Amino acid sequence: MWADALAKAPENARPYAKLSEIYGWKKEKNQTNFQTALSLLQIAIEKENPRLSFKTALIDNIGKLYMNYGLLEQAEKYFKESLEGNPNFLNSQIDLAQALTLQGKFTEALEQINIVISKNDKQSRFFNLQGLILLWLNRPHEAAEANQQAMQRTFVNKQRYFYNTGVALTSAGHFSQGRWFLGQALVNAPFDRRILSSLIENRLMAGDQPKARLYTLQLLSAHGIVSLTTFLEQARTEYAAVPINIDLISPLIQQIALETATNLKKDDSTNSSGST
Repeated sequence: MWADALAKAPENARPYAKLSEIYGWKKEKNQTNFQTALSLLQIAIEKENPRLSFKTALIDNIGKLYMNYGLLEQAEKYFKESLEGNPNFLNSQIDLAQALTLQGKFTEALEQINIVISKNDKQSRFFNLQGLILLWLNRPHEAAEANQQAMQRTFVNKQRYFYNTGVALTSAGHFSQGRWFLGQALVNAPFDRRILSSLIENRLMAGDQPKARLYTLQLLSAHGIVSLTTFLEQARTEYAAVPINIDLISPLIQQIALETATNLKKDDSTNSSGST
């Protein structure tokens, strides 16, 4: 349909923009589709626009395209360019905050999300991102408040914010409350590596070694130690998710993994001797 529209109105920007969305987000993620989407957006900017704000949105979409392909520095550049054209364009403001967060530029990201919230404090996702950034900045009490604000603005599926809230409360020293929210998050994802890791962290911080061991056993029963080690190392810089205290939980995970392997060897040895 949009290819037909482009053929009939080649000087109109909209068909190029709509086709770019298909190539950039709906088709398979590869270099050819990326370049096609980028070219379509660049052409759209030069064509007739139905309104002045449309060009700002197109520049923002170029940034979104780069971010979708993990090219965050380029994405940041286009979001800033979009805001130069229209400083009040909220989409570019939130997109810039996200791009900065994913790069670990948390102070700049917080400045941007605070601007977004000052203009629009109705959307829960804005407070959710604010809480995420605050956790990476080691400001857990403010993060817990931001997550509370996110839940207050959510009328359907509040559970999607339970995990982040549990992590924030744990980091702020509210271990029982944090464990409750993390436990509720675990109900819907009983083998989730991240939730179980945060529950281990919660119990270790609370001084509850037996429960920490139980959560560790649950984690190891669902995931091998090799994949867990890789996951935990990657989690150090996985800025799209809340931080995990890797240095706190790793020794216990390694210890119990070793104990489990040792016990299995003993069992094998005993069974082998018995059969002989």
